[in-house]
Amino acid sequence: MFISEQLLYTINQTLKQSQRLSGPLSVAGVIHGGSINRCFRLKSGKESFFLKVNSQRDYPEMFMKEAMALKLLDSTHSILVPQVISYGAAGDEQFLLLQWINTGANTSRAQERLGEGLAALHHHSASGFGLDYTNYMGSLIQSNRPHAEWVDFFVEERLKPQVKIAADKWLIDQDTINKFNLLFCRMKEFLPEVKPALVHGDLWSGNYMIGEGETPVLIDPAIAYANRECDIAMSKLFGGFDEIFYESYNHHFPLEKNWNERTDLWNLYPLLIHLNLFGRSYLAAIKAALKRYL
Repeated sequence: MFISEQLLYTINQTLKQSQRLSGPLSVAGVIHGGSINRCFRLKSGKESFFLKVNSQRDYPEMFMKEAMALKLLDSTHSILVPQVISYGAAGDEQFLLLQWINTGANTSRAQERLGEGLAALHHHSASGFGLDYTNYMGSLIQSNRPHAEWVDFFVEERLKPQVKIAADKWLIDQDTINKFNLLFCRMKEFLPEVKPALVHGDLWSGNYMIGEGETPVLIDPAIAYANRECDIAMSKLFGGFDEIFYESYNHHFPLEKNWNERTDLWNLYPLLIHLNLFGRSYLAAIKAALKRYL
């Protein structure tokens, strides 16, 4: 895994123009763990940066959209996100350069502050559900076409596109497709009306970190104005959040009655994403959720 000379030169020029270059720019290390991007730690003098690189042909405008999301999240002053230093391209490679976050201890106090910060973020609303641009959920394009009602947004912009991808890839059978269609028709029967909330959109344990001073930091957003229960539901899908996180969130922004009975419904979306990206091992969970609501 390496950085091309062309890309390193482009980043060097970007830092020089923004007066962030305090010494020769070097690659201090490779950061492992991502499935889409190549990630690195860069250093200039005493300052470090986090660099993400991928193919702009395969993922057009991905980092521009991520930079826009991080800036919107930052503008709420609700919870910390990495500062966007720059984004751009060199040849086929596109990059996103972010503030380096030193890792701190994931203590009970950190989890409490994470819940408080997410609650503050969810207080930011809009006139409707969606966003004025598409973005990504993982490596899949996420449509955010605006809707006045949450159910319409969730069905049309979240579930239906992923069901179609799964059907086109022969990952689900006709019986499962029929059950989704039945769910689409019935959903308004058992869902309460909600206000749009600015959500992270991909809130699993790998998309938050704890910085120095027990400070939570959100990373890798897939934002939209949606139902805030979706963030809470996804946090429960794969674990990694302490009980005090939920207590803190609920203290600062109490959840609607019977919210925990809807988590499997909201998690149909990330489960479909995982089905389409990683295969049929997620199909049983999808079928179990459908059975619960039909």
